[in-house]
Amino acid sequence: MGPKPQYTRKEPKGPRIIAAKYNTSCVKADQYPEGDTVEIAFIGRSNVGKSSLINSLCNYRGLALV
Repeated sequence: MGPKPQYTRKEPKGPRIIAAKYNTSCVKADQYPEGDTVEIAFIGRSNVGKSSLINSLCNYRGLALV
C-alpha cells in the first residue's frame, strides 16, 4: 500500500454569507416581513436536517430555531 492521500480543505467559491440573524417566525403570508431582500425557503418533513443545513450554510450555531 502506498502513502495516504493528503486532503486539504478548500474555501467555497461564490457568494458568502457575511452576517445572518433570526428575524421572526411566520405562519401566514400577511405576517411576512416587508422588504426587498432575498428570501429562501427550506421545506421538508420533521427531523430531516433543515435547521442543520441552514446553520451550516450560514456558519452559525443555533441560528435556525427548532
